[in-house]
Amino acid sequence: MRIAYRNLLETANLSTTSEHTSYPLTNILHRWKRRVYRTQQGVSTAIITAIFDEVSLVRSFFIVYHNCNDIQVRFYDDNDDLLDTWNVDRGSYHDEIEVKKVEIELTSPTDLYVGNIFIGSSLFFNKESDQDIPLTSSDVATFSSDFQVSGREGSIIREGTIVIPALSIKERKQIEEVFYSCGLIKPFYLDLWDKSPEAFDVVFGVFTTELGVRHLEEGDTVSFGFREVN
Repeated sequence: MRIAYRNLLETANLSTTSEHTSYPLTNILHRWKRRVYRTQQGVSTAIITAIFDEVSLVRSFFIVYHNCNDIQVRFYDDNDDLLDTWNVDRGSYHDEIEVKKVEIELTSPTDLYVGNIFIGSSLFFNKESDQDIPLTSSDVATFSSDFQVSGREGSIIREGTIVIPALSIKERKQIEEVFYSCGLIKPFYLDLWDKSPEAFDVVFGVFTTELGVRHLEEGDTVSFGFREVN
């Protein structure tokens, strides 16, 4: 599983080939993933470029809430030579590379939109979780005496308790650092089953509880509440 929260993408280092004036590129960094970036009307492709101040380590790419059907991420060194290309067929891709510039080429069937994009380092825990994150609804239902239903429609999200067993002291401190940085209001990326992408997609959400720690002979067990956010 992987957790990522320190994005190398910043407002100052981003540019794109197409941008709708009402839906700017900087929206891909906003904590509200449905506050999207869009291309100009009638444009279904875009190349987003990020140039970093210095050569930086990248371990993960995440993209959430989008209509892209083709995603290619190209990495360049400080001489602008192509180092590697990641062809992304789901919400994330993981490897390890040191880069100076990144190009993200996106293609969609219609006008393109993207909620959030992350490029940067990530925390990797070599564990397969034996849990899912249940789907929950914020619908407010009202039932009549003969059980006819009405009410207010809300959103469907994933929410639950994440338990990570048998962590080393270093790994436990890494998760504590995420909690220190994000608190209860800053979203982060959780790839619970990064080795089984067909089973569970990436989720973008927040801590909803304190970080629980149990010290056991085989290692530390860390648990926390998690809620997907829009």
